[in-house]
Amino acid sequence: MSTRSGNLVDSIRRSIVRRVSLSIIVTVLAIGTVAMAAIICWHYQRQYDDFESSTSNVTNAYSSAIAGAMWHLDTSQLNLLADGIQQQESVSYVRINDRGALNIERGIRPYHRDIQTSDLLYNGTPIGQLEIAFNRESVFSTTIQTILPSLIALLVGLSLFGIILVVILQRVVSSRIQSLALEVRDRLENNRFEPLSLQPSSSHDEIDSLIRTFNKLSERILDELQQKTVAQQQLSVVNLELEDRVKLRTYHLQETVTQLNQTLIDLNTTQSKLIEAEKLSALGGMIAAIGHEIETPLGLCLTVQSCLKNDVIALKRAMPSGAINQTQDAMAAVDESLAMLDRNLKRSAELMKGFKEVSAGQIGDDRQRISLLETIQEVVAVLTPKLRQTKHTINIDCASNLMLQGSATAISQVLTNLIMNSLTHGFHNIDEGEIRIQAGENHEWIILRYSDNGVGMSDETKQKIFEPLYTTLRGKGGTGLGMHLVYNIIRQRLKGDITLEESDVGVVFRMQIPKQKRRQAS
Repeated sequence: MSTRSGNLVDSIRRSIVRRVSLSIIVTVLAIGTVAMAAIICWHYQRQYDDFESSTSNVTNAYSSAIAGAMWHLDTSQLNLLADGIQQQESVSYVRINDRGALNIERGIRPYHRDIQTSDLLYNGTPIGQLEIAFNRESVFSTTIQTILPSLIALLVGLSLFGIILVVILQRVVSSRIQSLALEVRDRLENNRFEPLSLQPSSSHDEIDSLIRTFNKLSERILDELQQKTVAQQQLSVVNLELEDRVKLRTYHLQETVTQLNQTLIDLNTTQSKLIEAEKLSALGGMIAAIGHEIETPLGLCLTVQSCLKNDVIALKRAMPSGAINQTQDAMAAVDESLAMLDRNLKRSAELMKGFKEVSAGQIGDDRQRISLLETIQEVVAVLTPKLRQTKHTINIDCASNLMLQGSATAISQVLTNLIMNSLTHGFHNIDEGEIRIQAGENHEWIILRYSDNGVGMSDETKQKIFEPLYTTLRGKGGTGLGMHLVYNIIRQRLKGDITLEESDVGVVFRMQIPKQKRRQAS
């Protein structure tokens, strides 16, 4: 409540009508004061002139009588004349003197400028002076008494004029300006910009012009706000579309980058595989060529060794028994040398056979459709005598209807080499090992997974597992050609792929073979 009262008092203090009213009142008072001062001065001057004229008349009326009394030295007559003059309304001081001892005064002597002095003449002869002063206070009081009603009427008229003018200003100016200010304040506080509810009057004055101007300004602001709102909405829509486009393009770009990275990785992987395949193929071809070139001399050596053995046997039979006893040591040395030669030549023949097989040239007809499960079971059946000597087991997980176009001999040779590697290398110092052969299909591919729970491989072995002539049993019967043969059969003959997967236990080989044989481009 106190805040509202303070705001009201402050509003009244700052009001234009208050300032205009004060200005009008001050102006009216100033005009009234000036008018009253002028009227007072005018009436005072008239009274002054009247009193002065009356004093002159008194002087003219009493001069001859006073001069006669003075000539005859009639003091009592002079006193009576002096009292008569002093009793006049306009006279406040009288003095009669003969410029000598005679001096008759009545009243209080004023300033010399208010005294009229005239010479007393008797028959033309100056005999003294008559001094008369009129009463200024009487002049002023008479003036006030004369103009007081006019002054009161003037003040009342000016006051009424000021009050009427203030009321007119309040009704014509202040109330309309205050209503205008309240509506404008209400729109500012409520953030509204519609035109004012005040209607211009028929007088078409400045306030009406202000109302019309404000309404036009409000309409223009409303139009601009609407345009701004529409523009903001359009901008928001455009921003959302741009954000969606940016997100979509960013997503596509990320997809493209991901595809490019994956393509690059695949290209690098393919390049590495191609280089490795070419290297292994070249090595395999070279080994196969070397085996082919050595096969003929080695065959002649085997023939010569066989003939030499037969000749030694025939020589022993033809020699007398005494001679045989004498040459027994030499014959024993020859037999030992022949036996050693026979073992090494057979070992060389086996190597040459392996060298020929590296080329994977003769692995049967690869155009027939075979059952993968039956092929796996046949391999296991062939290796059953070998498995019976151990406690190792082979578990097969393959659907009976899984078919592919290829060579059963090739599949058998691959699985045989893998199983023999597990028995020879993987289950070293392991009594009970497990081999798992799993097969499935993925679109146009057969996925064959071979794993065991053996000792696994070293990092060096993992890197060189498919290289020819690499073996961990060098000098113990290992040729280093088995896994290279497996690699060549899968890659070159079956047109598939084989990889060594990471495993915590044993080894895992993943083979991918096409269901249908691919035609080579002519």
